[in-house]
Amino acid sequence: MPAHRLRRRRQATLPTSLGAPPTTTTGLPTSARTPTSITRCAGIETREREREREREKERERKRGRKRQKEKNVKPPAFKTLLTPDPSTSFPAPSLLVPILTRREQKDMLEDHTRTGAYAAAILGSARACFEGKTVLDVGAGSGILSIFAARAGAKKVFAVEATPMAAHARTLVKHNKLDHIIEVLQGTVESIQLPEKVDVIVSEWMGYLLLRESMLDSVLAARDAWLKPGGSLWPSHARLLLAPARSTLPHSRAAELQNAMQGW
Repeated sequence: MPAHRLRRRRQATLPTSLGAPPTTTTGLPTSARTPTSITRCAGIETREREREREREKERERKRGRKRQKEKNVKPPAFKTLLTPDPSTSFPAPSLLVPILTRREQKDMLEDHTRTGAYAAAILGSARACFEGKTVLDVGAGSGILSIFAARAGAKKVFAVEATPMAAHARTLVKHNKLDHIIEVLQGTVESIQLPEKVDVIVSEWMGYLLLRESMLDSVLAARDAWLKPGGSLWPSHARLLLAPARSTLPHSRAAELQNAMQGW
């Protein structure tokens, strides 16, 4: 056989006899693609997917516990708080809107327009009306108005709060070193008993649209029961201004609802 043909035949056989082992279209050597190795790789991938699913489930459980913890705010036992004392002739207590959490009280305190107006009146222009007087704070909440009254020179302040916020009010009063002047009483103003009548009643009873929190009845009951003749009520007057308005939004929403229900 001619020499050039022999060299050509040897070159053609080199990749198989001396080079790398033949490969498949996947890029892995044929010898490496055994059933055992394929099963092992599949098992590793399956375990990784299972671990990732378990981690995701654990994260979801943590998020669920956090949401449940945020929602787990128990309402107070209003049944006992709103039960009138049969030995008194007070009117039936008004329906209280629970304002319980410290976060809500924080929002109220940060209403600088409202809180600042009370501070300007009690500690400023009307300071003489509180000096040496006995004060009743109806619906004291965090006790901020009671603290204003004590700093204005009140002789004694009774802070009445129906909700468990009364405990936080006591802490704030003690922290401000005014617990020798301010006495926090937990209960409705219709059911509590004071040792004496008062010269001034102060209250932050206004809600949305003035009357939303239904506190006005309690303030009037406190006035009739505990205010001395010639005493003062802060605030003593309020105005509710209304103006007619017209909007097409309710009609358009009603039309959308009607159109959506036609196919049912």
